[in-house]
Parts: sequence; structure tokens; C-alpha cells
Amino acid sequence: MTTHIEHPEGSVRTRIGLADLERLPPTLKPEEAFALLGLGRTTGYELIRKNELPALRLGGKLLIPTASLLRLIGWERAHRETGEPAETAGSDEA
Repeated sequence: MTTHIEHPEGSVRTRIGLADLERLPPTLKPEEAFALLGLGRTTGYELIRKNELPALRLGGKLLIPTASLLRLIGWERAHRETGEPAETAGSDEA
């Protein structure tokens, strides 16, 4: 997957792996979130308008909370802590 994620210090990542998901900043610019989801700009903003993609408006800026985005794609904290796939992490099944 190729995407551009701007790091707080100004550098830009052109590729992000699964291990990098846990190091994302607390919020993303809409275009960064759209790229991670493989969405185009029009579709992404339409999903925000329909409340299908969580977004915050702070100080006139539209931001996507990273935690909400990761939950949306099924990447949960339990997965990072246990190393199990998110859908089985924390279940009692063997």
C-alpha cells in the first residue's frame, strides 16, 4: 500500500506497513485517512457527510481520529497487545 502520511516533524512517509499503524498521530488529515482506506477524495468526504467515517471539526479544521479509523478497519488494541488477529483477540475460542 502506498500513501503519504505527514509526520509531525514534517517528513512524509510514502509507504506504511501494518506495524506503522500503531505509530500514527492521534488525528489525520482527511486525505491521509482516505489514502489509508483506499478512497478517493469525493467518496471520502461523502462518507464523512453520511457519518459513515468519523470526523471532528476543531478550530475550523476537519480531522479524522486515528483510533476511530483503526476501529473501523478492525485494527484493535487487543491485536497489538496479543499479536492475534483483531477478530480473535480476546475470544475464548482456541
